[in-house]
Amino acid sequence: MKTRAAVLIVAVLCLSGLSACSLKQVFKRKPVEAAAPAEPQVSRVQAVALAQANLRQGPAQDSDKIAQLAQGAKVIQLEKRGDWIRVYVPDTGATGWLRVSVVK
Repeated sequence: MKTRAAVLIVAVLCLSGLSACSLKQVFKRKPVEAAAPAEPQVSRVQAVALAQANLRQGPAQDSDKIAQLAQGAKVIQLEKRGDWIRVYVPDTGATGWLRVSVVK
């Protein structure tokens, strides 16, 4: 099928009077431009406001607990989904989810 299409294109080009150079331009592949990289999200340093906060594996109350963070523990916000933020805990190297209401 591809061969028929190529032959048909060559025949049309020949009949229309295009030169071999023009034919090369028709079949020359153009490089595909890479998509622009996404803008990185700005990280925000925050602190746990409650006496204790549960760091969870996912953004849901029934998600597994990874750790408990004490009041004042520093976290870096990486992402936000609804009422939840994904954070990195510099002191432990852990990454998990907290409710927005437990940080300030």
